[in-house]
Amino acid sequence: MKGEMEMMEDVVIVGAGIAGLASAVAFKRVGVRALVLERSQGLRATEALAEELPADSIRFSSKLAAIESQEQGGGASIAVMHLEDGTTIKSKVLIGCDGLHSIVARWLGLAEPVYSGRSAVRGLAGFPQGHGFKQEVQRFEDEGKRAAFVPLNNRELYWF
Repeated sequence: MKGEMEMMEDVVIVGAGIAGLASAVAFKRVGVRALVLERSQGLRATEALAEELPADSIRFSSKLAAIESQEQGGGASIAVMHLEDGTTIKSKVLIGCDGLHSIVARWLGLAEPVYSGRSAVRGLAGFPQGHGFKQEVQRFEDEGKRAAFVPLNNRELYWF
């Protein structure tokens, strides 16, 4: 175990995928700092979103070992996250963007996911010269089918 450290953050987001980083960017735009915890050593496909955040906003190689609630009095509580490296992070707000088998969802007592009979495909498209779309969601629906794309910035589109 590395040296133990304790931190306090207003908002912690678990997972630096598209949902986690988009949430962090949204918080930043309204003046709230969020710390993003990512278990891997780097980003896979969301570098442009990460560029919108302060350099110390993403903590890599941060594997959650446990989460607990700590009562603060008056009915309030905070989330206490224990990382595998011995770090303890306390936060007023904890947001789980950590995928299908989410440790945050388990902590909240949510049931394991079940197969619904539906399938989904999604992706991120990069346009180095810019894509030219307005910053608005474009949705397309038909019976039993849905598709959309969301401009993340002037160079990337999230599609599904």
